[in-house]
Amino acid sequence: FIVTIIQIVLWGIILIAILSLFNFNSPNIGQFGLFYQIIPTLSLKQILCFTSVATFCLIGAYLIYSILFAFLGVISDIGSDTQQYSLLVTLPLIISMLYIIQNLGKMTSLITFLSYFPLTSPLALLARFTTKVTFTEIVISLSILYATIIICLHFSASLYKKGVISYRTKNVFKQKKH
Repeated sequence: FIVTIIQIVLWGIILIAILSLFNFNSPNIGQFGLFYQIIPTLSLKQILCFTSVATFCLIGAYLIYSILFAFLGVISDIGSDTQQYSLLVTLPLIISMLYIIQNLGKMTSLITFLSYFPLTSPLALLARFTTKVTFTEIVISLSILYATIIICLHFSASLYKKGVISYRTKNVFKQKKH
């Protein structure tokens, strides 16, 4: 986990270094130039708020997806089963990412819903910072995310305890007949 944080910080430093090398005063500045021009206008409070929410979202996304993939490992008998089920876990994130990229900067009710749905909330909540998001909405979204993490962790741990540790066999959706 610490390696992930270090990698994100290094990518941020590299991005800032690359942006500082280019002159974005031309009329055709593109997305990076716009980003480079907006950063100085933000207050320290806004930057710290976004950074802290992004950190909680990163930790929450890491925890929920690692718990769900551990759950898939517990219920799967062979590797091919795990690959089939992993699409079900990652599909909401992929679809929401495509929708959010197309509608970035627009406040739609679907983005609001996605910011409360635990599998998509880390991405959608950060996208809502391009529009107006209140402190209450941030707290509600993060609370739902972390409550889901606790529930999934409890369910996954009890399933692991009952199946793998007690009986030395995995719990699979369909037991094969011998």
